[in-house]
Amino acid sequence: MDRNTIIGLVIIFGILIGFSYLNKPSKEELEAAKRRSDSLALVRVEQEKDRLDAEAEQLRKRQLADSVNQVTQENRLGTFSDAIKGEQKYVVLENDLMRVKISTLGGNVYSVQLKGYKSYGGDSLVLFSGSQNIFGLQFWGNNNNIETNSLFFTPSTNDSLLTVTPSGQPQTLTMRLQSGENSYIDYIYTIYPKSYMIDYKIHFVGMDNVISARLGTVDLIWDFTLPQLEKGAKNETDYTTIAYRYPNGDYEELNPRSENEDEQVTTKLEWIGYKQQFFSTFLVAEESMLNADMQSVKIADGTYTKQFQSRIGLPFDTGKDETVGFKMYFGPNHFNTLKSYDYGFENVVPLGSWIIRWVNYGVIWVFDILDNRIASYGLIILILTLIIKVVLFPLTYKSYVSQAKMRVLKPQIDELGKKYPKKEDAMKKQQATMALYKKVGVSPMGGCLPMLIQFPILIAMFRFFPASFELRQESFLWADDLS
Repeated sequence: MDRNTIIGLVIIFGILIGFSYLNKPSKEELEAAKRRSDSLALVRVEQEKDRLDAEAEQLRKRQLADSVNQVTQENRLGTFSDAIKGEQKYVVLENDLMRVKISTLGGNVYSVQLKGYKSYGGDSLVLFSGSQNIFGLQFWGNNNNIETNSLFFTPSTNDSLLTVTPSGQPQTLTMRLQSGENSYIDYIYTIYPKSYMIDYKIHFVGMDNVISARLGTVDLIWDFTLPQLEKGAKNETDYTTIAYRYPNGDYEELNPRSENEDEQVTTKLEWIGYKQQFFSTFLVAEESMLNADMQSVKIADGTYTKQFQSRIGLPFDTGKDETVGFKMYFGPNHFNTLKSYDYGFENVVPLGSWIIRWVNYGVIWVFDILDNRIASYGLIILILTLIIKVVLFPLTYKSYVSQAKMRVLKPQIDELGKKYPKKEDAMKKQQATMALYKKVGVSPMGGCLPMLIQFPILIAMFRFFPASFELRQESFLWADDLS
């Protein structure tokens, strides 16, 4: 380092020291800065205090509002006020075919999983779950409207799983909604081995001074949002609807192709079913439902197909303890399975009406015989098609022969047309034509009538295949779902 560099560094260092000394704040300036800092800190403290006070006031108001709401709710619910508080827990009823989960909130069926089946996406097949299902009583009690699906029930067991083995005894679960010391509502569920059906009873005890049942009824609210389970959303939606049956055996259903359909039934009903393409849920009354208001709304958003709502009138005698009995079916729309329960469930399988349905009964009989001997449903369809062809062959042959004779006679019929060209000779032409038919032994209807007789069988087959549960998710060659 040379002499000039050293001098330069000394000068720069001296300038920095001098600049720092000359710009040093005075004592008065330091005190003023300190006062400003203290003032800002005080302002921040005041602002934080105001914020905390405001939050405390809001919390106090919320707590006061919650307290008022709770008091109001308790006053509104009266003897049911203790049931607004609780923890949602579940008890599962399980047999070899299904798992039925019962919730303490509402005491109703929370979800149903069918064993041995999958949705098209490969997930476990759950008919419904959670908020998709609203099921509970609605009545006028304590001078207010009471809805049991929003109240907490107490289970009769501490176990979370009640299992029935194929050779075991039925299991029973009671969910109790308390309404005072000696009054309550029990939901009693009983599951059986090897069955898609459970017993469901509503037991009213000491409710004569609680429920103000106008006209001797209470309402049962049953709402479903049905998930998409099959590959073809449109096809599944077109088969999904609300079905119901009268005590005399008459079967009806809402139009499945309608966007929004509702029906008010003012007479008694034996059961109401929420039918999907291949699975159904039925609510069967041991005596009868007094009336029902049903509605179906199409959703088809890729996750759900339709939303069903039903308000069902149930008998209730205010002068005594009473039990209203039901049965619930959760299972497949397999014709023979549905028929085995002897409630007319098999009517939900769309086999057609009148002669078409009777033809399909025969088709099902043949199909079952083939099903017991052949593993591939694709081969069963081919064989069934050949059998139908053989059965129809005499009619088909007669139709072909008649059509062939008509083609042979066509030149002679054309000659008759030339012989009688005038309109006033139409009767003579007709008589000559019929004489020719009689001479050769040909009937004008010989080609059409056999074809018309075949139509019921062909239409029956057209109705059978999409409705056949056996074909669901069965593959053959390039087809991954024969249904």
